[in-house]
Amino acid sequence: MCGRYAVDPRKLERLVRLLSLPQPDFLPHFDIHPSQTAPVIRNAGNGPEWALMRWGLIPHWAKEAKTAYSTFNARVETAQAISPSEIQFFN
Repeated sequence: MCGRYAVDPRKLERLVRLLSLPQPDFLPHFDIHPSQTAPVIRNAGNGPEWALMRWGLIPHWAKEAKTAYSTFNARVETAQAISPSEIQFFN
């Protein structure tokens, strides 16, 4: 799946030092996928901080999370096969 990523322990340690962050209270993970809770660094207004957030994007038109995550692997190769009414649905 193209949306998966990993948290490399060496890069994580480097980020902690570069951004003067506290040591995170989670373990490095090598298979983070959409809909999973994952660590992020966010700007809390007074500097960077760790937060756990759900990985993925939910389209504004999605009524429930199940629908949202089914759109994650949309492919450019099949975009031309979408009918105009389906395109209108996305707007």
